[in-house]
Amino acid sequence: MPSGETASAEPTSIPPTQLNGPWLATPLELGDPQIAVISDACAAAARTSLGEAEANLPTALVDARGENVATAILAGDELAIECRARIDSAGGFTVDLVVRLAPAPAPANGERIGPTTIVTIPDREGDRMVAVGRVGSTASEVKISFDDGSEVVASTGNGWFAAWWPGRARPRQIVASDGAIDDPPHDASMAPP
Repeated sequence: MPSGETASAEPTSIPPTQLNGPWLATPLELGDPQIAVISDACAAAARTSLGEAEANLPTALVDARGENVATAILAGDELAIECRARIDSAGGFTVDLVVRLAPAPAPANGERIGPTTIVTIPDREGDRMVAVGRVGSTASEVKISFDDGSEVVASTGNGWFAAWWPGRARPRQIVASDGAIDDPPHDASMAPP
């Protein structure tokens, strides 16, 4: 499906009103039908604007946290794309953008966070920031923290993490933990803006 076309969602446990509701610091748990519709829309847009290889990538994760937007990462061993989609009030999805992500290997040798991209998206009043990166297989959670003490919990899956937040605040740190009580989180090195 070319950028700007819309697909309809099948019934799921997350109603469109919640997807279009206020922003949440934690991701919504999408149902398989919603993930499939977003993935299919992203693959179709990738086929049109990037190529067949990108269109056939498996879905690594879909991050949705309100305000009618979702970020999907489709990734294989050597190729990955980011897809930004909007969710309409009927549960349909419109793809705004698909872009190739720079090749980045998954963290190794005990590292939990790998290369991270943080970009400003001017698609809402006051803009929003999106963080996308690699996360090691032992990490069970990725948190993004800010100077004011607030935190955003990222969506994780298949060696990737993604999250967005309102405004233009740059994170103080991005940490991953494996959930063990005695295991301190691993702090990601932040790339310059």
